[in-house]
Amino acid sequence: MVKINVFLESASHLRQDRRAGLLAFYQSLEKAGENVDLVTTAQYAPCDIAVIYGCPKEGNKTKETRRNICAVHDGTLIVLETPFLGRRISRTDKGVRAFLRRLGNKRAVVDVLTHFRVGLNGPFYNTADFCNAGAPSDRWEDLRREFDLELKPFRVTGSHILIVGQIPNDASLQGADIVAWMASTIHAVKQKTDRPIVVRPHPGTRPIDLKRMMRSLSDDRQVRIDLPPTGTIHDALTDCWACVTYSSSSAVDALLMGIPAIAISPASIAWPVTDHDLDAVEDPTLYPREQWLYDLCYAQWSPEEIASGVVWSRLRDKAYHYLAQSKVDAA
Repeated sequence: MVKINVFLESASHLRQDRRAGLLAFYQSLEKAGENVDLVTTAQYAPCDIAVIYGCPKEGNKTKETRRNICAVHDGTLIVLETPFLGRRISRTDKGVRAFLRRLGNKRAVVDVLTHFRVGLNGPFYNTADFCNAGAPSDRWEDLRREFDLELKPFRVTGSHILIVGQIPNDASLQGADIVAWMASTIHAVKQKTDRPIVVRPHPGTRPIDLKRMMRSLSDDRQVRIDLPPTGTIHDALTDCWACVTYSSSSAVDALLMGIPAIAISPASIAWPVTDHDLDAVEDPTLYPREQWLYDLCYAQWSPEEIASGVVWSRLRDKAYHYLAQSKVDAA
């Protein structure tokens, strides 16, 4: 019988919101009669299917736990991560405050998760199978109401180009140096447009990395560095002509607001509906977004939905398929 382990320590004990997703997935597997254990130690326990929160990367004990699991595990991986829609930012949640103290960054903000993206074998567009292709529109209607979202028509006006940063060493960068990318992108965009350029580093960036950005980014009349950010991403997107990202989910916010986006990395969830070359900055493509958005909504779920079994029922056949394929490849 296929063995499934849910690794609770892949999410920090300070982040009960993240652990809630893993516990909900464990409940759904128990309910479905699967051979599942909840692993509450930091060590890997052998299994065919591993369920974790987040991606392996350098950092604290929690990230080391993920890294060790992924290094050893050779079966199917199910990854829970931050959602694409309806992210809620907080400094005030008790667990978040403790988490930020550990980071030594009192100014930072953190996503408090009410939903999770859930993918097979990864959490990014170029690594995950969300089992969501050709999804119907019903979940978009539900999430639109829940989070007060709107898909606005594409704008044909706008003044500035917005370049959006990310937390250095974030897993979605897949090894890229975001500070170096921002600096080179500013230079490249300046060669292609006379529009004002606004550079927005991620609000969760550590002070040491913010200082590095300030040293590396150019300072002239065409470029304004929004550091630290003076408002929300929606504020930065107001009157924006085009949004340039590496793999940031800010491209989703831009597209919802009717602002075309450029995504450089195929890890970006907005990859199917964005340009990928800075040559498009003055004449970006206005891709149809509706089906992409419907699919997006079938990639993220609340803990209640996960616990109900609806997510596992959608993933199960593919998870078993990937498991069988991994055994064939290993033979």
